[in-house]
Amino acid sequence: YGPPGTGKTYHTVNRALEILGITTTDRAAMKRIFEEKVNAGQIAFVTFHQSMSYEDFVEGIKPHLKEDGGDEGLMYQVQPGIFKSISEKADQRKGNFSEVIERLKLEISEADNKPPLTVKTQSSTFDVKFRGGNMFYVQPHNSTKENAWNPASIPMIEKYFESGSTEGLYNVTYVKGIVDHMSRSRGLVKAKGDSEALPHILIIDEINRGNVSQIFGELITLIEEDKRAGKPEALSVTLPYSKESFSVPPNLYIIGTMNTADRSVEALDTALRRRFEFVEMAPQPDLLRIDPADLDSPLLRVSDIALRDLLYTINLRIEKLLDRDHQIGHAFFMGITTWEQLKNAFQHKLMPLMQEYFFGDYSKIGLVLGKGFVHKLKGYQKADEIFADFKTGYESDLAQREVWHLHNIAAMDELTFLAALAELKVFPFSAP
Repeated sequence: YGPPGTGKTYHTVNRALEILGITTTDRAAMKRIFEEKVNAGQIAFVTFHQSMSYEDFVEGIKPHLKEDGGDEGLMYQVQPGIFKSISEKADQRKGNFSEVIERLKLEISEADNKPPLTVKTQSSTFDVKFRGGNMFYVQPHNSTKENAWNPASIPMIEKYFESGSTEGLYNVTYVKGIVDHMSRSRGLVKAKGDSEALPHILIIDEINRGNVSQIFGELITLIEEDKRAGKPEALSVTLPYSKESFSVPPNLYIIGTMNTADRSVEALDTALRRRFEFVEMAPQPDLLRIDPADLDSPLLRVSDIALRDLLYTINLRIEKLLDRDHQIGHAFFMGITTWEQLKNAFQHKLMPLMQEYFFGDYSKIGLVLGKGFVHKLKGYQKADEIFADFKTGYESDLAQREVWHLHNIAAMDELTFLAALAELKVFPFSAP
């Protein structure tokens, strides 16, 4: 958790790979490995929002169209949500042979006019069909016989998968090829003990932006460490749609990110707060260097102003006027080396955020950024000069009120912009 721009989402990649036992400082390698784990189903990523529901996250009844389409083909099926799906992948206390084989049957069912599956092995290539019962039918591509479909018993496939023994198997090449395909491409796994189970990770970005109690439902209880499956105080629930018994495996990790400047942070469920460890991510001005990983690297500068000092100064003033949760992160100024880039950051990122923070009170923006960016409206300041002739009883209050405007940053040339920066009066950075 922390203010915007402090690298919360950026660091979920680092944290996820750390949980998986992978250590590298090469960001490109990190991203590549992370994407591989996402594609393999070991990591899942979701962003919470106000429309997110229990049906999206755990399970729900969703419409499904048959292949022939039309209203008559519309069906409603119970479908797992993001959390249930990754929990089932993580739960390796039992193998998933039945689940994988049933999906494969549906995909290559001859009765539903589905095309056969093509399996390639080192020694052969063959097609596989399902015609019902406990049998697949296999046709090698190099067969000289027309419609030569050979049987491959599903019980024999399961026996070979569990034992690794080929004793008593018929059509061994086909059985091994089907098992290898399911293991390689369809996530087929054997039952494993808790110590062998691979960690799985769910990353929830902007966790405080959803209605947490509505989205999590009974999971708020189940995700607690000692309530996980196999733990002394383990609990399970019967899910409302599928009526299945469900528990959360101990090897599923949940990482959330939370923007403290977002006013919806107050809605974060207290019960959920208690079940997480909180790590603050504060702005790090010292990262504003040519090489952020090297603290001896030269500082990023525009003119004679170090961006580290600029960020430090702005955050000191915001913290004084508001609080530490509304500071701005170092990401706002990362990689900036020219006055045009800094001007663009002020115009499109910093100034809109200041207007949001101070609800349009430009005088407070002036306290943060100085008179080079905020100025007092000239002329017609007095109440009797600007308003119509009408008595209200609070003319004295209006007489004391001043009107402030923002300078047009887009119209600033280099000299004007650098002069405005000089008016900001930057303090030298002081490490906490």
